[in-house]
Amino acid sequence: MRILKKQGLIISKTRMRTTSLIVRVFCDDGTIVPLLFKGALSSRKGDSTSAYLLPFALLEFLYYEKETRQVQTASTVSIIEDFPAIRIDYETQLLGAKFLKRAISVIKPGESYPEIFGIILALLRYWEKSQKTPDDIIWTGFLLKILTFAGFAPAIERCAICQRQLGNKNIKFSPSAGGLICNRCPSPDDAILVGENIPKFLQYMLGNSFPQYEKLNITQKSSKQSKELMEKFWIYHIA
Repeated sequence: MRILKKQGLIISKTRMRTTSLIVRVFCDDGTIVPLLFKGALSSRKGDSTSAYLLPFALLEFLYYEKETRQVQTASTVSIIEDFPAIRIDYETQLLGAKFLKRAISVIKPGESYPEIFGIILALLRYWEKSQKTPDDIIWTGFLLKILTFAGFAPAIERCAICQRQLGNKNIKFSPSAGGLICNRCPSPDDAILVGENIPKFLQYMLGNSFPQYEKLNITQKSSKQSKELMEKFWIYHIA
């Protein structure tokens, strides 16, 4: 048995017996760890642990790891950085949970994706200012980043079929083909004709941080289509 200290975000909390909690944590090393907090809900405690188990906050966990256990025993938890704007109302919490759920859905047992943790943390830190950026753009960039670091990156700079330059006319997007395809290649049945600026928009969203999205000059029609493309790609490769 060894003592570990990790920072992470709470995914879920499950009550165990009367006073204990099992907390699933998305850790900064990109792993998901279930932790048992014994007596966290005990009313006899003057300083209840449950008060520190905040959703949408960067927490630091100290716990005992034993390889033969599926759930590890936690010792302490403390708040490193809080994002209260996401807990302002129920609808906002649901939206925040939607982002977190999508991010961790690509992580399989035993796998580690620290880059995905970084994406989530960057979004939480940008959350209050993100109201200046249309939801479709934030969601598109988020899905694109998650897909890329999870190993399912759609082709957005070159043709997914022939690997040549896309050109400027009659560019299509096909989830089954792996992304954007040029007008020289045959179109799969699921191919969709995209706006001329869509490749440039997708490349910008992948290559820049969330705060930079405010500088993106994109029409509502293009932002909506970008989102629809990433949703279709996600459903085909992940869902």
